[in-house]
Amino acid sequence: MGEFGRRTIPYYRPISMGQRAAKHNMQAGVRLYHQRHHAQAIHKWRHALNRLTNAEDRFITLGYLAQAYCDSGEFEAMLHYALQQMELANERHDEYMKSEAFLNLAKAYERLADFSKALNYGKASLQHPSMDPRTPGYAHLAIAYAHLGFSQFQNCLEAFEQAMNVANETGDKLLELQICVGLGSLFTLLRDLSKALIFLRNAMAIIQSITVDDVHTKYRYYRYVFST
Repeated sequence: MGEFGRRTIPYYRPISMGQRAAKHNMQAGVRLYHQRHHAQAIHKWRHALNRLTNAEDRFITLGYLAQAYCDSGEFEAMLHYALQQMELANERHDEYMKSEAFLNLAKAYERLADFSKALNYGKASLQHPSMDPRTPGYAHLAIAYAHLGFSQFQNCLEAFEQAMNVANETGDKLLELQICVGLGSLFTLLRDLSKALIFLRNAMAIIQSITVDDVHTKYRYYRYVFST
């Protein structure tokens, strides 16, 4: 757990009623999101964000919002919250926060077709330590898609391979799914349809074998780490 595992709390700081209510909204948003009440979840998180004072809780909530807007295809909104994460990470001089914030920036810019920024931020994420061992895999994934956008096929393939190494090491099926879809797209563009079909069939098999029930697992992990 690194330096986070060695943190000590020098004194007890009682949580105010306002902060309890804000954290309740934060956690209620997660439950609503899992129940597919996405608009209500976003409302809870935005309300919590207006009241939360703890930096770690704010960072986590910003991550919830960035992910939710990514899932809904609202990439400008995703970028807005990723930039707020980056600002908070810089204020805290927190290398772990920076890794995650850079990743969200890379994902947002890749989806906005600003591939140069996506590459730069994806590489920046990899240069910082991450709390979640899966984070580098998603950074490599964003880099791969940015290279694909530039038609830099060899670089794209290498980044997908690095992402797949992380997926295999961590057992992250959601990451593996996205890699297989990306490789299917890559080999389709290369007119190697037999390979494209293999990866797309692999993607279909993964879809049948997993339940996408918790896009916010890593932020629960952050709450555990920050509290130790």
